[in-house]
Amino acid sequence: MRRIREGWVIPLVSLLTGSGAVLAQARPEQFGVQCCQVLQIPAAAFTPKSSSVKYEYLAPGYVYLTDLGTQAANQLWAPVMLPTGARIDELGVSYYDADGTHDLTVTLRGYTHGTPDTGGSPSFFDAGSVSSAGCCGTGYASSPTSHTVENDAAHDPAAAQLVVLVDLPAATSNLGFKGVDLRWARQVSAAPAAATFADVPASDGAFAFVEALAASGVTAGCGGGNYCPDAPLTRRQMAVFLSKALGLYWPD
Repeated sequence: MRRIREGWVIPLVSLLTGSGAVLAQARPEQFGVQCCQVLQIPAAAFTPKSSSVKYEYLAPGYVYLTDLGTQAANQLWAPVMLPTGARIDELGVSYYDADGTHDLTVTLRGYTHGTPDTGGSPSFFDAGSVSSAGCCGTGYASSPTSHTVENDAAHDPAAAQLVVLVDLPAATSNLGFKGVDLRWARQVSAAPAAATFADVPASDGAFAFVEALAASGVTAGCGGGNYCPDAPLTRRQMAVFLSKALGLYWPD
């Protein structure tokens, strides 16, 4: 049963400053492919893998376990919902750890295919993990990773269902988490082996980007099997490019 415990207190200094090491990094972008965007999965989005595991919500937004249950894995999990092609670059967790014996661990896991039993299937792989600092109060820990999201299981049987697992090895209010962050970036697809346009060969510096425009339907070239990479762009052509690339649509 979930409930808020208003009496659970974190030291004020720890809340204001944090006691765990925080990886310094630039403010995330919300566009393009250069830096990153942040998908934040709050603790409230996680559910136990086992029905026998019990947990509580805490007043500042943290979650901790009250009963480890009977299963070997004392884990909470939540789905990762990112677009196909997104590259996950970093996994982070906001935690509260005042337990000198246990640390919580967060794992990015991909389930591929197989039967949903307890004998080892469906098959899975781990794409990264990060752990709490081990003591002292609130903190933030992060770890680099590299995984490209593939959601199209209908056409790719190996496409992974991504989840985040939080392993809490002890049932104590001294060990909990507030949320998990995934820093991710959009990326341009790898170029094909054969060129689409005769005047943009694989040796061209813009080859991958021109091929991406062609594959996505943004451009069909200038005719005759060419792209005309050095020709000027009219405002009419710009309108076509941008409208197709951005998918501009609104209802009547």
